[in-house]
Amino acid sequence: MKVSAMVSVGNYFSNPTPPHTVGSIIRWWERRRLLYNVIVLAEIFLVSAVLGFLRFGISEFESPQLFGYVFLLPLGVGLVLIQIPVNLWYTFGWIAEISLRKLWRSMPDGFGSWAQRIGLGFSMCFTFVVMVLLWWWFGL
Repeated sequence: MKVSAMVSVGNYFSNPTPPHTVGSIIRWWERRRLLYNVIVLAEIFLVSAVLGFLRFGISEFESPQLFGYVFLLPLGVGLVLIQIPVNLWYTFGWIAEISLRKLWRSMPDGFGSWAQRIGLGFSMCFTFVVMVLLWWWFGL
């Protein structure tokens, strides 16, 4: 199955259109995966930068070694500890929608959009908590 190009930012939360076949549900979700990953990755960088500023201050932030410490290390950690679980949960989003549509034939068209919002919010909270715990636990 060929997945078409990524959806635009303005249409990220648009409602899926009927008919809600298995293929159309998967396509609707997968067109949004890249933007979802960009949002989570941007949050990893943002939280890392804020925590880095809080720990080291702005004056010490010019060091090239500190750049790797503040940005590259959290990026690596984020890719392994955050991106993998949030992408698994993202996949469970369309699996849940397909399963629920089989059980509840009159499910509203906006379920996918609603589930997308809830999932993105959950992923952003998870990302924030993991990044703060890593900084606290390891003294990053």
